[in-house]
Amino acid sequence: MRYVLALTLLAILTSPLAAQSTKTTEVLASEVTTVSKFSPDSNYGSSTDAALESHNDTAAFIFMRFAGVADIPGEIVNARIRIVTRYVVSNEPSGETIVVSDPLYGGWQEHEATWNNTIVAETINPPSLPHLGDVENVSENDTAYVLEGAQLTQQMEEWRTGVKPIEFGLLLHHDSFGHYSEIYIDSNFSAAIEDRPRLIVEYEDPDASGDDSVCGISPLADSGTSAGWVATLLALLAMFGFARRRA
Repeated sequence: MRYVLALTLLAILTSPLAAQSTKTTEVLASEVTTVSKFSPDSNYGSSTDAALESHNDTAAFIFMRFAGVADIPGEIVNARIRIVTRYVVSNEPSGETIVVSDPLYGGWQEHEATWNNTIVAETINPPSLPHLGDVENVSENDTAYVLEGAQLTQQMEEWRTGVKPIEFGLLLHHDSFGHYSEIYIDSNFSAAIEDRPRLIVEYEDPDASGDDSVCGISPLADSGTSAGWVATLLALLAMFGFARRRA
C-alpha cells in the first residue's frame, strides 16, 4: 500500500499543474518621450533623458510604452517599473511622488508627440486619470526607483491578453502640481543600458522548461523549481515509512 501511495504522489507532483512556476522577466521600454508645456511644440523622442516638471506656470510629463509585454507567455502576477534618476530638484523636504497613470489615449508617437498635439489636443489631465501605481520620496540623483501598484499589474496583464491596447502606453507625472520640482530620468536612448526604464514582470509559466527568449524580454530567475516538489515527496515518503514502523 505504501508503494501505491508513493507512486500516486509522484504522479501528482510531476503533473503539468505541479510543474507550473513563477518566472521573472525584464521588459525594456520600447518608447519614451517628454512633453513639455514650456516648449509646447518640441518633440524629445530622441533624447537620452526624459523629464518630469512641476512649476507654477509649466509642467512636463513622460509617455512610456512597453511593447514586449505582448510576448510574455503566461499570466502576469506582478509588474513594477524601474527608472533611474539623473537629476532631482525639489522644494519638498521628503522628496517627490511620481505617479504612473493610464493616459486613456493611444495616438501619441515617440518621435512626434508634443504638448500641443497630446496634452492640449486630447485635454489629458493627469490628476483625473486612472492612477496605476507610484513611488514616494524621490529625492536622490543617480538612483533607481520602482513604481508599483496592484492596478499596474492588472493593466500589464490586460495588455498581454489584448483586453486593453498597448498603444495607449503609460503616463508618468507628479502627484501634485504648482510647486517647484524637476526630475530627469534615463530614457530608452540612454548610453547606460542598465539605466534605461524597464518593466520587471513576474508571470506564471505552466511549462517549467519553456523558452524565455522571446522578443523584448529577458529571463532573470525562476522562483518555482522542482527542488521544492522533490523535498515534499521525500518528506511524505519518510512520513509513510515512519507510520509503517510504528504500526
